[in-house]
Amino acid sequence: MARSTPYFAELSAVLVSAAAVVTTLFGLFNSVLKDLMPVVEGATQAVNVVAFGTLVVLLALVLVIRSRLSKTSQYLWAGVGVACLVAAMFVYLKFSDLVRDRVYYYPPATAPGIEQKPFVSAPYHEAGKKRAEGMDVATAVSQYGGPAMVDGREVLWSEEAQSRVIGLFVRYYMALTFLMTTALFVVAIAVWRSLGSTGRKRKPVAADKPRSPPGEPLSGSAG
Repeated sequence: MARSTPYFAELSAVLVSAAAVVTTLFGLFNSVLKDLMPVVEGATQAVNVVAFGTLVVLLALVLVIRSRLSKTSQYLWAGVGVACLVAAMFVYLKFSDLVRDRVYYYPPATAPGIEQKPFVSAPYHEAGKKRAEGMDVATAVSQYGGPAMVDGREVLWSEEAQSRVIGLFVRYYMALTFLMTTALFVVAIAVWRSLGSTGRKRKPVAADKPRSPPGEPLSGSAG
C-alpha cells in the first residue's frame, strides 16, 4: 500500500495537469476561432467531444512515452508531431475557405459604427439566385427581412443546404482542434521525457574489493 501511494499521487498530478492544459488550449482556440466563424448549432457538443478526446490522447501518450527516448524514437515522435501539424494546417486552409465562402456579416455595413455579427449562408436555390441577382449575401438577406426570416422561410437557400454547411463547419473545427492539440502533446511529452531523463545521474557503481592472490593471507588477518 505504501508503494501505491506515490503512484496514485503521480497519476492524480498528471490528470489535474492534463485537464488544465486541455482547458487552457480550448480557451485559446475559442478566442482565436470565434472571430472566424459564427456560433452554429452543435458547436458546443463538438468542443466537449474533442476536449474529452484530446484528454484521452494526452494520458495515452504519457503512458506510452514513459522512459528515456532513443535517438530513433525521438525522430519518430517528432515526425508524428510534424505530420499532425501539417494535417492541421491543411484543415485550417479548408476551414478558412469555407468561412470566406459561407459566412456573411449582418447588417450590411452601410454606415460606420454599425455592429455586425457573422451568420452562415448556403448555396442559393433557383429562386434564391433570381432574388439575389446583383446583390451580395448581406444585402440580399437585408432585402428579404433579415437572417431569421430568410432561414425560416427558405427565401434564398434551403434549410437542408444550410445544415450541410453547418455540419462542415463543425467537422472542420473538430479536426483542426484535435490535430493541433495532438501535435502539441506529442512534441511536448517527447521533449519532456528526453530532457527529464538526461538530468538524472546514474548511481556510482561500487568498486570491487581487491582479492588477494591465492596462497597469500588476507589483509588484516592474524599472522
